[in-house]
Amino acid sequence: MPRRHEDRPPYLGQSCPARAAPSKPAPGQPEGDGSGKLPPTLDHPADLHQWQLALRVFASPADTNPYGDIFGGWLLSQADIAAATIAVARARGRVATVAITAFQFTAPVQVGDLVDLYACLHATGKSSMTVDVSIWTRRASKPGHAREVADGRLVFVAVDVDGKTRRLPASGATGATGAAGESGAAGESGAGGTE
Repeated sequence: MPRRHEDRPPYLGQSCPARAAPSKPAPGQPEGDGSGKLPPTLDHPADLHQWQLALRVFASPADTNPYGDIFGGWLLSQADIAAATIAVARARGRVATVAITAFQFTAPVQVGDLVDLYACLHATGKSSMTVDVSIWTRRASKPGHAREVADGRLVFVAVDVDGKTRRLPASGATGATGAAGESGAAGESGAGGTE
């Protein structure tokens, strides 16, 4: 995955997997288009190949390792949840995590950090979806400064109510074919935990 060393996160509308950071909004202006419209929903998802804020959480003392830093497993589980939001929107239903093909930590996360997890659909197969995740933090002491602390790539498969692998629905408005086309992302079996 390409690395980025900028001091601000990707915002909505940037294409996946290229993650060039756009210009910052003017002071006092909200992120987004300023139209006041509600964000896309599962029924009407945005283009899933665009970076989207998939999850925002605070790192709390309960999530620390013995050294006082946020436990890497906690951050990885948040990445799984964030990526699953994209996979569920594309699959239009239940999915299972089958692989984490890449994940790297680039900086520690501290208690009190606001953690923003961005995700986008990288590629799809017959039943599989590969989702990229970029994780950024903002410190309470420097709320205007964000930095990337981790990124990864996760693979999901669409599953039915019995947990059996199913084909992805036609792409329709979700923009389902990945940048790599309809290439299989990983194994097409429905192993792993469900989201």
